[in-house]
Amino acid sequence: MKINTTSLLLVGLTHFAVAEPLLDSWHTSAAGSYARIFETVADEGAGNSVTTWNRGQGGQTQPTYAGIHEVSHDATSVYVRTTGLGTHLMGPWYLNAAKTNLFPNYPANQAIIYRLPRDPGTPPANKSLTGLGRIGIFVDGVSMFDSRDAFSYDTSSATDDSPNGGAAINGDGVWNRDAFVNESVTFDSANAHQAGSNYHYHANPPALRHQLGDSVDYNATTNRYTENFTGSHSPILGWVNDGYPVYGPYGYSDPNDPASPVRRMTSGFRKRTITQRTTLPAFAQRDQNRAEALPANLYGPAVSAQYPIGHYLEDYEYLGDFVLTLGVNFDLNEQNGRFCVTPEFPEGTFAYFVAIEPDGTPAFPYNIGRNYFGTPTGGVTNTIPANATTVFEGGPERPLQTALSGSSDEVTITWSTLEGGSYLVESSPDLDDWTPQAATQSGNKVQVTEPTSQNQKFYRAEFLGLAPFDDAGFVYNETAAPEPNNILLVIVDDWGIDFSALDNPTGINLPSMPTWESLASQGVRFINAYAQPTCSPTRAGILSGRYSFRHGIGTPGGATFPVTEVSLPDAFANATSPYALASIGKWHLGGGDTGPADLAGWPYFSGSIPGVIDDYYNWDKTINGVTASVTNTYATTDQVDDTISFITSQGETPWVCWLAFNAPHSPFHDPPS
Repeated sequence: MKINTTSLLLVGLTHFAVAEPLLDSWHTSAAGSYARIFETVADEGAGNSVTTWNRGQGGQTQPTYAGIHEVSHDATSVYVRTTGLGTHLMGPWYLNAAKTNLFPNYPANQAIIYRLPRDPGTPPANKSLTGLGRIGIFVDGVSMFDSRDAFSYDTSSATDDSPNGGAAINGDGVWNRDAFVNESVTFDSANAHQAGSNYHYHANPPALRHQLGDSVDYNATTNRYTENFTGSHSPILGWVNDGYPVYGPYGYSDPNDPASPVRRMTSGFRKRTITQRTTLPAFAQRDQNRAEALPANLYGPAVSAQYPIGHYLEDYEYLGDFVLTLGVNFDLNEQNGRFCVTPEFPEGTFAYFVAIEPDGTPAFPYNIGRNYFGTPTGGVTNTIPANATTVFEGGPERPLQTALSGSSDEVTITWSTLEGGSYLVESSPDLDDWTPQAATQSGNKVQVTEPTSQNQKFYRAEFLGLAPFDDAGFVYNETAAPEPNNILLVIVDDWGIDFSALDNPTGINLPSMPTWESLASQGVRFINAYAQPTCSPTRAGILSGRYSFRHGIGTPGGATFPVTEVSLPDAFANATSPYALASIGKWHLGGGDTGPADLAGWPYFSGSIPGVIDDYYNWDKTINGVTASVTNTYATTDQVDDTISFITSQGETPWVCWLAFNAPHSPFHDPPS
């Protein structure tokens, strides 16, 4: 009866939810960190970032939290609260390559709610043009702009005219300047700058891609990013107003085959071979509703060193307008996307892809083309419906999260917390007498390091208060403690890692496991740990937090969990916790029908006491010490039903449910749905 630690899931859920990329793709791991900038290159070189600043339209007199701080949804839309500030180090920004003139504005908290449609609907035949300003939002909450910089050529004055009041274009609107070509000198190392105080990306966002693990390396000393293809499919980087995702630059070579090699997606555009700007390419003719040949009063400047090819969007042409084939000669269509399968959409979707050169340099048309592929119904909104369900809260409402690391000599406990928060860390040898513990706090982390040679010791951290911050756009209760998470711990016997669809091995027929994949995507998977090759020692180890040589259970035969061990239920009881506790499924740790309660302190148990069920439709089920035969009920299905019944019966009470599966010995045995 083998147990593999890859099958352990720790999740905080109130129901068995189905994964949805539009809900699950947001970059929230830095939601408790302050936004930071380098004001100058000297600060960047010295590593001196700041959390308050003031320049032009961008002022932060108080720190604020980076990126996304709430995600919610109703039946039709997803709503994202964000400051619009990057979760990476932002800045510095200069107007010239010599780094002598600072950019006129710094970024600031945008305090926006962004709404996106959950169903993009049927793509329209007539495409809508992208507008100036936000055309979507990246998964770190930063604004997405299109490929233009709002300047266009004014033939009457023979110059590129600047925007009027920051919104309208004074130029003719025929020859539109390329933002990356003309303004990248003002970008920071994340390829971003600000319009007013609105921080945004026009093109390939390497800092975000690095944070998401998308083939980008980062040198913290120089604050620079470099492309380094790992062979993996890119993650979702953002969402466009039409509800379709934007991926990084790497996708499956065959759009319909997830087993095909991953490679860089190639743009469907190339530079034109012209010397005079008197005609429009076919895509611009469609977008502007103009003829190919322009009247003289709409000519652009001749190609020159001042106005090189690529200076304007109309200096490019779409390969699909020639004798070239989408999917054969190039990968991405006129909107810079394609229909394809992806890791998040195994059934397929339309998806935009960031266009880059092999070295990571942005390639036209960058994030999306001049048109939306779908109907752009998303954008900034003022309110979230009262019936919306919140699925993520960060910033001042981010809960404590704990992690362990260490070596044979010492172990470090790290609490991911709120930057600007104050915390009390305490330790106890017996969960009874608690004393303050020296701890190190840096940014959004609190740490305690102890030698592994010490005797048994328990730790806890308590939130004491929060420093003032710029809370524009945040909705939170300053005095109420955060609600405790519900916890579901799932343990599955006889389930090898090579038979798990969660680990996606190739060359083997795997069972369909949508529920487990959903749970794993929203919880914590323990995949880097050692376990006993048999069931009882491992369950006893998880239950007590101690190795087999300490709790004494080395085999499943005749094993009895020592009543002297401090168990998981004991820990909750000793802390006078409000959590409701239940163990459902397999026990097999001795003590007879009342073993779960007598030995481990479970106040509720429902399931199988022995280690083996010979007939999954005819078995003995014990509920709180009372055993009765169950027939015509599949064991593991009954365990899930019991779990759901327990969860739904708790009402507003937080719960911890330990769900141990006594699974069929054949990994391909298909239980009833």
